[in-house]
Amino acid sequence: MRTSLVFVALLVAVAFADSDISIKFETDVNLTDAAENFFFRYQYAKMIETPTITSLILQLPKAVYVWSSSSVNVEKASKEKIADANAMFAVAVPSGISTFPFTILGYAEGKTAVSLELDDLFKNMIGSGFSSTFNGGIIGMAALSLEEYTPKGDYVDGTFISLKSKSISDACTPEKVKEKSGVKGMTCSQKVNGKKTKIITTYLTSEKAGILKYGKTPVSPRSIEMIIEVQDFELTNKNNHVRLNLGFITASGDGKIDGNVKYIKNDGEKVYVAASGYAVVGDDERVEVGVKVESKASTETSTADFTNFNAFAKAAFGGNVDLNIAHIDFPAGESSFIYDPAAGSGSVVYEAGASTIALSALAVLFCVLLFLF
Repeated sequence: MRTSLVFVALLVAVAFADSDISIKFETDVNLTDAAENFFFRYQYAKMIETPTITSLILQLPKAVYVWSSSSVNVEKASKEKIADANAMFAVAVPSGISTFPFTILGYAEGKTAVSLELDDLFKNMIGSGFSSTFNGGIIGMAALSLEEYTPKGDYVDGTFISLKSKSISDACTPEKVKEKSGVKGMTCSQKVNGKKTKIITTYLTSEKAGILKYGKTPVSPRSIEMIIEVQDFELTNKNNHVRLNLGFITASGDGKIDGNVKYIKNDGEKVYVAASGYAVVGDDERVEVGVKVESKASTETSTADFTNFNAFAKAAFGGNVDLNIAHIDFPAGESSFIYDPAAGSGSVVYEAGASTIALSALAVLFCVLLFLF
């Protein structure tokens, strides 16, 4: 039996334990133009058991996180409104034996947007046929690896950590993030073999726009966040820094790069994956990070990672793809941090989040100066 989005609540889910990640909104800041650009949309989000796909060449983890965000109420939509509807649908996958932590986002318009056949969608999610479901296109992102670099930009031998489970530890056990204020998600933590390093990958979606306390992460009804938290990366020298490598994926010839963003466009709608220019380090301090998006790998270790990811991406998209690697360089000496790339449509959630926090800080400074002088 096939299950449409209208009856998505009938999907049977596995009983998963809730994680202890605390999801709260910052009370004094919000996204820029939130009411206009990040208005409420009808959503469905749930962690479900990974369906069996016999033709799949990738070995998926035990659970995935599914999310849809539509411009109409799919239970009450009239035929007239369906023609103008649009929806996003994402599948977020934690680290697995043969998979990096990754998210694939599809964008559709019209009837397809509110009548997706979820059973078929899952079967086509990692293989041929997925792209034909979404007339607005598909896009993806993945967390690939961690490395240590010197101030001169040289890779430190022996520090490469692939974020596939096979390279870290046993496959992680996904947990639900306890819902709060319309924020839902899934999280998965792992220890790196032979090291004290711990890596926590979390996916979050939200029914409203705002900035979370956890990682100072901007969220909205039009985006899905991937939050990578690294604890105790063992730097060989405090003057060195950690680099996180992200993969951005589009079907061949579809994607464009604009700064830290890779996007596709359909009828004026931007569907994107984006690297944030900020991270949280130490005692909840928000700092700038270096971001460089390239079309090829720049080091020997990244070259191997790029090759592995290229094969993975082709399997995920069912055909030729265009890949970019985003190198995220954290401040020197920082061994623990929280970083949050995103996928979504419309206004880029990180551009709104970064400017708002900056403006908020300037407003506080202005008030202090008025008080003093």
